[in-house]
Amino acid sequence: MKATTVVMFVTSIFFIIFGIIVLSNKKFREKMISSTKNIRDKEGYIRFNAKYNIIIGSLGLIVAVVDNFTSEGKITLVMFIGVMLGASLMQSMKVKKYL
Repeated sequence: MKATTVVMFVTSIFFIIFGIIVLSNKKFREKMISSTKNIRDKEGYIRFNAKYNIIIGSLGLIVAVVDNFTSEGKITLVMFIGVMLGASLMQSMKVKKYL
């Protein structure tokens, strides 16, 4: 397995685990809610970000699997960066409804 594939897997799994922890651990979610400021719907904001992290992680895993089975590592690396960047930009646009 290539180093880039390992990094993609680890990063994607981190996103998924973080999203699951936020959704399932009430105490952790309450700490996040209490630390957010200038948010109208804090619970919705935290829940949206957690679900979005799971989606971003899942997309990253798909790209990592493709990277593992192809010899064109540069193309899948650019795809991974594009997916992460694009998803982050979309997340920042969609989260405005909670501000």
